Amino acid sequence: MEIDKGQLRDLMKEVRKLITQHLDARQTYTNQNPKNIDRLKREALQKIPLLRRYEGGWATLVIVRRLFHTRYLLVADSLQCSSPTGAASRNQGTESSPSRGVRPLPSTLMQFLKPIKPNVFKYLLPLTSAGLVDNDKFQEFLTFSLDVKIGFIRHALEERASESELKAIINVIEKLDGTL
Repeated sequence: MEIDKGQLRDLMKEVRKLITQHLDARQTYTNQNPKNIDRLKREALQKIPLLRRYEGGWATLVIVRRLFHTRYLLVADSLQCSSPTGAASRNQGTESSPSRGVRPLPSTLMQFLKPIKPNVFKYLLPLTSAGLVDNDKFQEFLTFSLDVKIGFIRHALEERASESELKAIINVIEKLDGTL
């Protein structure tokens, strides 16, 4: 059974709304309560007829996992849903925008490294070899204390990165730590 891109986009929007109601977007998918995932799946099958076409509702879980790869968007959605004044503050223009120099939270190691100057993207492989092998591990890394994050970076890049490159990475980690 095939669906087009528009249908998939609409499905993902509907499932994203349900995720913000039933799951904690600040946690990885694997750390979610299985009962909440089952409740989400049942409600999605009730509300979205297109998902009933797939035996056992497997497509629902595929879409949920796909959405969790960009968990920072889910976190932003859940914050907007939980804030009663969220819409008012957006209309007043008080929300920070990326054009003012505020970086959105990175969801992947690549998104974290790309904007850092001097260019430190070349250290992607050493960092993945040191343990940041996927998006979930990177998100887990972001939850560590500042000292642990700095120690990890120093250890992973010792004898590879110059002092200025290490300082650039550590400065970004410190800024991110203040926003988490």
